[in-house]
Amino acid sequence: VRKVQAVVWGHGGPLCSHAIEYYPLFNWLADQGYAVVVPHFPGSVGFGLEFMDAVRGDGCGRADHAGMVAAGRFVLAGGLRPPSGLVVDVSRGVAAAGHSWGGYLGLLAATRADTPFSCVVASSGLADWAIQQKRTEVRYYDRWLMGGWVYKPEVAARAKAANPDPATLRMPLLLCHGKADTDCPFSQIETFAKRVAPPATGEPLLETLFFEGEGHSPSGWSAEHRKAWFGAVAKFLKTHLQPWNFTDNPHGEVTAY
Repeated sequence: VRKVQAVVWGHGGPLCSHAIEYYPLFNWLADQGYAVVVPHFPGSVGFGLEFMDAVRGDGCGRADHAGMVAAGRFVLAGGLRPPSGLVVDVSRGVAAAGHSWGGYLGLLAATRADTPFSCVVASSGLADWAIQQKRTEVRYYDRWLMGGWVYKPEVAARAKAANPDPATLRMPLLLCHGKADTDCPFSQIETFAKRVAPPATGEPLLETLFFEGEGHSPSGWSAEHRKAWFGAVAKFLKTHLQPWNFTDNPHGEVTAY
């Protein structure tokens, strides 16, 4: 029997969905030894307009986050039924990960009290709705999602509530971003990272991987930076999700002699 750990992957968009078909990134994660769970949280397409619109306005950062939380709890409760010969191991918890909107959901998962996750990979995500609407190239889409402009008082409180709070980071977080990103401008992620307080004891919770000159999508990054991204994600998940051992996955003061 082979043990695998679970990664709940939040898709981008949020007006997007994944079919049951080959997807290179998920195949790569499976090759690393993970069961990949891809929830169609509110805002996903293919389930009717009401379900898609549930992510707008007051549902932004709430309904979609609740979908991710439900998926994480489902895994922890033993809901997955893997093929014969595989067992889902949750001894070190469940990871949340994602890119773009999925990166935003990852930041919410890493900072909110209702999270069921134990570690998070957040790539090219959104961290501040005011900066996002002001500097993104897709501001009218983001206005539609938030239900208005964030500088208006009736929207500002909603936007603030939808932001991840760096002061409440509660688990290991790998934060990846291209510094030339115009979809989710880098300045909001840079500010988020600076506001994460170092822990009083133990290892820092935050790891960062920021790429000079790179935009929003890894498919457009240089081969060197894509390789660095995959390497960092693999190392992070192995360190924080897979079982510790004395040889290839020591932790803290655990070392091989």
